[in-house]
Amino acid sequence: LSDSIYLCTDMASSFARVRGYKSSTSSFSRARGYQCRPSTVRARCLGQTWYASLRKLAATAAATTKAEAEAVNHDMRPLRPWLATTLPKQKKTTEAIHLFRCRDQQGVVASISEIIRRNAGNMQTCDLFVDPDAATSNGQASSPPVFHSRTTFAYNPKAWEPLQLQHDFENLHQQYDAVQSEVHVPYLQAKQRVGLLCSSLTHCVVELLHRYEANELPCEFTVCVSNHDHAPDSVLRQLLRRHNIAFHYIPASTADRHELDILSVVQSQTDFLVLARYMQILSPAFLSTYGRDIINIHHGLLPSFKGANPYRQAYDYGVKMIGATAHFVTEDLDEWPIIEQLVERVSHRDSLQGFQTKTRFLERQCLFQAVSYYLDYKIVRYSKDRCAILN
Repeated sequence: LSDSIYLCTDMASSFARVRGYKSSTSSFSRARGYQCRPSTVRARCLGQTWYASLRKLAATAAATTKAEAEAVNHDMRPLRPWLATTLPKQKKTTEAIHLFRCRDQQGVVASISEIIRRNAGNMQTCDLFVDPDAATSNGQASSPPVFHSRTTFAYNPKAWEPLQLQHDFENLHQQYDAVQSEVHVPYLQAKQRVGLLCSSLTHCVVELLHRYEANELPCEFTVCVSNHDHAPDSVLRQLLRRHNIAFHYIPASTADRHELDILSVVQSQTDFLVLARYMQILSPAFLSTYGRDIINIHHGLLPSFKGANPYRQAYDYGVKMIGATAHFVTEDLDEWPIIEQLVERVSHRDSLQGFQTKTRFLERQCLFQAVSYYLDYKIVRYSKDRCAILN
């Protein structure tokens, strides 16, 4: 038996050298599809497996009939499940997002990382921003700068339960007298519900629906409102039917905006709205009643070329750069806070149609990026009318 074990060990070593593995135990583990394990377990599994193989080989050779050989193989089977039970099970982890805002001071990042480490989590990203103009914007010369952070980390939700998770970061909130300390776990939370408003042009809303279909937007589109009655066989209506998104035709115009009808549809079904080239102005009463964020795409590079037909304005001015702007809707028309802007160069060789084509491409990309930032909790609003992207 001793000579046989030495022979088997030499065979395993030779196999390892041929396959380029560092050790016979590693080659054995990989050859049999096992995961890496501590050296003691590897040695134990190696000895047990070779010993079981030798026993089966000797017993089968000594068997005189086929039935006896099958009986020997059946008796040796329980050894294989024993090996499987010794393998460590992989821990299931999920990703969480922590948003924090407080007075700028020492030790904030260290405290956040310590909470994650203490609960066997693994910090993945940490993006910081300190607003040095906070004192000026608040009108208080003695106010210190404001610290903002967005931290993502992986953890085991079974080991770090949701209530304990919230409690730990609530203690951090009290420790630093923070303005904000939020934890979002997308895997455990319901997806945000998004309402779409559009008009005759549908390139922006169709872009969002295509991105949604490709699982690039972690949300749920619940309703689409338009002041144009798109045909049932149009691309927009087909996409909406495919994803079971309700379509509502509400004929809003400058004379009658039908805002109460729109509110009756979106108020209880959405968490925020996206104006995907909705060519109607929302009144301050609508914004106050709805009370949630609204993202708009402006077909121009704000703050220039506000209002209607910015293509013609840019074309008449002979600009060398065109763009699109995604921003939050406020009572001030086509104003900040600006979320995202994209630009592209143009020249005297571009026609008015060329301006429109290039700008519409920028609008689609810019609006998608802004909505994606919002869904991933990457937008930080600071100094009253500005946005930072912690990306």
